[in-house]
Formats: sequence, C-alpha cells, structure tokens
Amino acid sequence: MTDSEKTDASAEESGKAAAHPKLGRVKQTSFEGLNCLVLLFVGVVGIGLLYRAGDLSLIHWPFVVYIVVVTLGALWFGAFETSRRRLLWLVVVAAGGGLLTQRVGADIEGVWTYAGPRGDYSFVATMFAYAATFAYGLTSLVIGPWVRRHIRFRPRWPNLIVVGVLFAITVFGSEPYRPHGEPAFWAYYGALGVFAAYASLLMDLGTLLTLVVVAIGVGAVSETLGASSGVWKFSGARSWQPPAYLVLGSWPLEIIMHYGLSGILSNERLVARPRYFREERLFEPQRAHPMWTDQKKQKVVSVRDADKKKALDEVLDKTGFFDMLARRKEETGRDEESLRIIIKPNLMFMYSDEDRSTFTDPELVEHLVDRIWEKGYRSIKVVEAQSAYGNFFYDREVANVAKVAGYRPNEKYSIVDLTLEKVPHTFSGPLGEHVVGPTWRDADVRISFAKNKTHTWAWYTLTIKNIYGALAMQDKIHEYHYKRELYYPTIDMLVSFPVHFGLIDASTSADGPFGIFADKHPNETETIIGGECLLAVDWVGAKKMGLDPMVSRYMQVAIQAFGKPEVEVEGDDSVYEPWCNVPKEIIDFWDTAEESYGFTNSVFSVLNHDFMGPQFRRKPMTRFLGAVSRVLSPIGGFIYKEHGPVGPHGVLTKARTQKSKSERGGDS
Repeated sequence: MTDSEKTDASAEESGKAAAHPKLGRVKQTSFEGLNCLVLLFVGVVGIGLLYRAGDLSLIHWPFVVYIVVVTLGALWFGAFETSRRRLLWLVVVAAGGGLLTQRVGADIEGVWTYAGPRGDYSFVATMFAYAATFAYGLTSLVIGPWVRRHIRFRPRWPNLIVVGVLFAITVFGSEPYRPHGEPAFWAYYGALGVFAAYASLLMDLGTLLTLVVVAIGVGAVSETLGASSGVWKFSGARSWQPPAYLVLGSWPLEIIMHYGLSGILSNERLVARPRYFREERLFEPQRAHPMWTDQKKQKVVSVRDADKKKALDEVLDKTGFFDMLARRKEETGRDEESLRIIIKPNLMFMYSDEDRSTFTDPELVEHLVDRIWEKGYRSIKVVEAQSAYGNFFYDREVANVAKVAGYRPNEKYSIVDLTLEKVPHTFSGPLGEHVVGPTWRDADVRISFAKNKTHTWAWYTLTIKNIYGALAMQDKIHEYHYKRELYYPTIDMLVSFPVHFGLIDASTSADGPFGIFADKHPNETETIIGGECLLAVDWVGAKKMGLDPMVSRYMQVAIQAFGKPEVEVEGDDSVYEPWCNVPKEIIDFWDTAEESYGFTNSVFSVLNHDFMGPQFRRKPMTRFLGAVSRVLSPIGGFIYKEHGPVGPHGVLTKARTQKSKSERGGDS
C-alpha cells in the first residue's frame, strides 16, 4: 500500500461517520436567483402600471429614495434569506390583499383617492409585494430575533389581546371615514381580524410585536410619502396625512395576514429566526485522526521580536519542530533525503509588492527552508494553488506570483502550482468527488505558514483558513463560495490530509475591515506564533486580535472534526496594540453576499482593477463592467495601496526600488 493510499485509508476509517457525502453534490447556498428575477419582474410591472395610470411623473425624490431602499431590502431578503415558495406566496398574498384594501378604502369608503387621470391603483399590488417582503425580512431576520431574546413570554393568550387592540383601533378609528359601505368594511376587516387572531397563536409574542412595529413603520412612511407626492390623497383637511387607524390598525392587520398566510401556505414556521439558511452539522468527531486535540494540552509558542528570523528560530526550537520532523520520518519509514516536506504559505492574494502585509513574508519562508535543509532534509517544496484573481488578470500562476513576491527557488526548494497538477480525488466528507494536487496528497509533512490578517467574512485568516488556498480549483469564488459553503471544503482537506505544523507570520500584519485584501497602513506586530495543533495556534492568534476564536465558522467546523483544544501558551499572549477588527455588520453582509457568484466576482474585478501590480495584466472586461469600473474603482483607493512606476517588461524602476526599500526599512 502506498503512502497516499495509507493516508486515504486512514482518513476513511477516521471519517466514516463524518458526514454526509451527498452534501458534496448539493449546492450549499442560500442565494435564490429566481427570487431576484421574480421581484425584478414585479418591479418592472409596477413601473409600467404607474406609467399607464399617469402617476409616474408625480413621484418626488423623497418617495423615490424610500422606494429604492424598500426595493433593495426586498431584493436582499428575497435573494439570500427567503425560500422560493415563501417569496412566491408573499407576492401573491400581498398583491391580492393590497388590491382588496384599495377596493374597500378607496372605491367603497372613499377614505383616499388617486390623483392620476384614470384613478387606476393596480400598481399598488406590486408596491404591497415589495412592502410585504421588506417587512418579512425585517421581522424574521433583523429585528425579530433581537426582540425575542428580550421577550421570552411563552403563553400565547397575550397575542389575542394585541390583535384585539389592533382591531379595535381599526374599527373605532375608521368610524368618521366610513359613512357608508359598512357591509364591505365589516366583511374585509372582520376576515383580517379573525385570521390575525388565528395566525397570532402560531407565533410567539416577540415575533407578533415585531410585526406590529415594522408594519406601523413601513405603513406610516409609505402612506405619508405617497400622499405628499400627490400619487394619492386622503379625505379631510390634511390630504397628505394618513388617518391614524390606517397606520396603527389596518397596516398591522394586513402585514400579519401577509406574513402569516404566506408562512402557512409554504409550510414554514411563523416564529422569527436568525437566518433562513442553516448549515447542518458537517463532521463527527475524528477521534482516530492525527489532528485530534483532546488527548493532551496543545502547546503554542508566541515570540515577539523585531528580528523576525530570530523570532522564527525561537518558535521552531521551543515547539520541538525538528522533533516533529524526526517523528514523521520514523512514522513513514523514510530518511532525510526522501521525507517529502511541503510548506503552504499565504501567497495568492498578493496584489502588489508595494503591500507586503497581505502575504507570508518570503524571507521567513526561505529561512524556514534553510533551517530544514540544515537538518539534512532534501525534499522541500513550497506549494500554493491559483486564486480567483486569475478571473480578471493574466500571469496569476503560482510561479509568477511567487516571483513577484520575492521567492527565489534554488537547490533547496521548488515552487509547486497545485492547480496545474490537480487530479481527481474522493474525499471522505462532504466535499466528495473533487480534485487535489498530488504534491499535497503525497506529502509526508505539511506545514501551514499563514499571514496574520483579518478576514472580511471569516473574522480572521490564520493557519486553518490558509489551507483553503490549497484547494486546487482556480475559480474559488465559483467552486467554494457559490457551489459550496466555503468552510467545509477546508476542513475536509484537513480530514483527508492532516497538516502537521502551523506558523503565523505576524511580523507585519494586515488589520481593519479589508485586511484579507490589503492594508495601506499595516501593523508592525513583530510576532511569530507556532505549534503542532493548527486549532490551538489559531486560538492564540485570534485571542491576540482581541477576538473570541469561536466567532469564526472555520474554527467552529474544525472543532466538530478535531475537538476543542486545551491551549498552553508560552511567550507573548497580549492583544496586539493597536489593532482593528472587521465590524460585525461587514461580516454579516459578506457572509451572505459572497454566495452570489455574479455579485462577488464583479466586486473583486471592479475594485482592484486599477490597483493590481503592473506585473499582472488586466483581462478584457465587458462594456458594462468597464463602465461600472470607471465609476466605482476609485473606491478601491480606500482599500488598496497604489503601485509605483514600472519599467519595460514589468521590471521595477530604480526610483521605485529605492522607494520600496525605504518604506520597508531596507528589505528588498
């Protein structure tokens, strides 16, 4: 049996219960493109109906701004947080209910009238569809979960009181506005009241109160801005002011009907929950795995020293790095000449050699190679796989990016592009049938040498997240964000191919909201962190950023597979100062948005197009993206560092070289 077969057999034995192989073939994403198309179609129809009614020219800019906000909110909730069936029922129920409300309030009761020459209000159906989707999202995903944490009253009888109050406000508040048409009023609002009472018993008090508050807010703004625009007007002296009963009673009853009936028809619970998409448990504990953490304390060494090579040497010595190599030599039956050692640095998000905070320092990697070579080991390779930057730029193969970054392969090591050598491989967990680079697969010792960076949708990127870069497919946005949830492929790589040592290059660090991409003002954190247990190394690295390590989904899923480490820190465990983490709002946004391939791919392309180093030529863009790029690319100036002048064939000019040296304190 070959070593690679042994590795596969070991992974299979340790991961038989790991998971759910079918997930490797299922699109694990919450992005519903059809929902977007449905809402966009409804919006186009609404604009057409407004034009036909002669009301389009009446809408003034405050109402336009509000419509845009509601539209974008509805598109967001519909695309990322709503099931297809729920969205379709929301549109149908809200559109139908909205037209019934107009029939009773405008045609029969005469509480309001439409200013257009035809008095046509059919466009209102589309507005209600958007308002209902917007209210659903605010209730289920934004406000409702927070309210439910503070209102934990379990009995449902108070819900009937809330509905009774809403119905009373509607009945008594509307009396001055309904001198005739009583049967229609009682039939419609009686039905709304009865259904609201029934639906309220299917939800908790927190969800119901959230629905009421959201409905009042959306209703008040909608009615006031629409009336002040002149699209409709209310009877009475103040034609722009909606009656109190309409906002405080009718709107809540209607929104409860939209929310409740759509949920019942789509067979979904009516209780507000944090997210529509919930990822199931992906891995069972891998107790026989080499990376299992619960057998002993996991030692991590953190050394702060302005001399980065000295700090690395100290970490290697104190962690017993070379003892680990000797142990692997014995376990594999190899000698120093044939023991296959690979080092995985963080490299492929390098966009310019002007910003060296985004990739593992080549001097440190090559110093590690030298130290390993000194011990007699002769089979050393530095490995990486291509990244999504290859979607937009030429010359993004690993060897060329490494050359620009400063790697100079010699007789001691070589550079391997895992993307160029990928072969089919069956993973034991949810990744299933996929590909892997043979150099990665067949290695005897794997070392993750990460860069210390914040991450825009994973909070931090350290030794575990660094393994994501070893996944062999180039278009990682499509393969590991859109087609799959991006976290489990990384852990599946670790389950199948254990990593034996982790290092963090925190000599210079990239923090802030966009540290994964760039840092115009990097932190001189002057630290190297290392240890045999990747989870423990990342635990210390995250704590030094001032974070709870468990905020990262990577850490959560890794602990599913390998257990929670008991960390023993030797050295400097203080929080970096200064340090800026990614705001939670950005994390939440990108954790959802990155699952839309078109959106994420376009943002990547547009924002860095003018800031990628000149050694990487831009690929042609469509006319549309080109126009968008001209408008939005200046935003990239707040994130990326500008590059200096370049001579023929992409060679740095002397002036730029001197500038780079002075900025980096003499490093070339």
